[in-house]
Amino acid sequence: MFSRSHKGGVLLQQNKEPAFSRETKRFVKPDGFQYIEGRKPAKEGETLPPQEIIDIAKQAQIVDERDGVFLWRKLQDGLEGQKLLTVLGDALDDEPYVSSQMNPMVFYPEQAAAGLRLAAQALGTEKMAFVVYREIFDLRKPLPKQIGNIPVWALKGRYPSEIYLNLDLAAESPFPIGVCALIHLSRAVYENRVQTTCFLTVAGNCVATPSNYEVTVGMTASQIFDRSGLADDPTRIIAGGPMTGVCITDPDTFRVGPTTRALLALRENERDQHFSCIGCGRCIDACPVGISPYHLYHNIKKGRYYQLDRYHVQRCIGCGACSYVCPARLELSYLIFEAKKQKYIQGEGGSEQ
Repeated sequence: MFSRSHKGGVLLQQNKEPAFSRETKRFVKPDGFQYIEGRKPAKEGETLPPQEIIDIAKQAQIVDERDGVFLWRKLQDGLEGQKLLTVLGDALDDEPYVSSQMNPMVFYPEQAAAGLRLAAQALGTEKMAFVVYREIFDLRKPLPKQIGNIPVWALKGRYPSEIYLNLDLAAESPFPIGVCALIHLSRAVYENRVQTTCFLTVAGNCVATPSNYEVTVGMTASQIFDRSGLADDPTRIIAGGPMTGVCITDPDTFRVGPTTRALLALRENERDQHFSCIGCGRCIDACPVGISPYHLYHNIKKGRYYQLDRYHVQRCIGCGACSYVCPARLELSYLIFEAKKQKYIQGEGGSEQ
């Protein structure tokens, strides 16, 4: 449906299978459920006032997994914006291995669709759709064209697809909400359930049975890997996708939260090697926002932070595309994004001479 081609970004080998096609597994503590007290659950299909839906989302403490914002606050801001919006159930999942939004959308379709309808009611609109990433070619189970009679739009383009969502769908006034948050919204309204769980992908070449799990928030990475099983000792454990996630040094103490989209156990000797920049310029071609990671990297390494504004460091989104294509295996994205944060936290503002 949406076919505008984009410059910059990269096409990634997705490695979604076999985790995507397996039914979502549940690993929830026996005492892991909590319920909203003092209200009668709504009936399926019942139309509720917008503010009531927002209040329920607040009582249920639902967090949108795509950005870590409380869902009630997001809905409240959208309602007060007084603009006719198209509510999108975000299941883009464009990073390798990660399918923790697509998988629940497929295996919990009734709850996903009900949650999207509730979000649309809260925002006073009837325009809604699910959105997925089109450039995934290793799926054994095809993505549906509809979920509960709601259309599924396939977004075409290179990684990172999130940056193009507002561009491709600008005419639709998109208002994206993570699919997992929508499932939790449906459960809150119709079952009075507080969000105490999250959805995540457990995968990587060291995982015995790659799958998607619904787990209790606060479980450790070790507990979850014990459940899925490790076939080999990983050299890296990543919380989140391989492009934007963070490395875990102690899986016994790391606890998953609502925004933990994946746990990846990888054994990659070659990626652990870092060499010197060879000046090939691939990072410049890959950058989706059109900045020069090459020049930013060299100025950071030489301590010339006053030069970063000249090369538009403020536009870096930390997507990891530059690091992915770098033949020297330099951690460009991490270095630039951290320098950007420190620069503005410290108030340097680029004025140093």
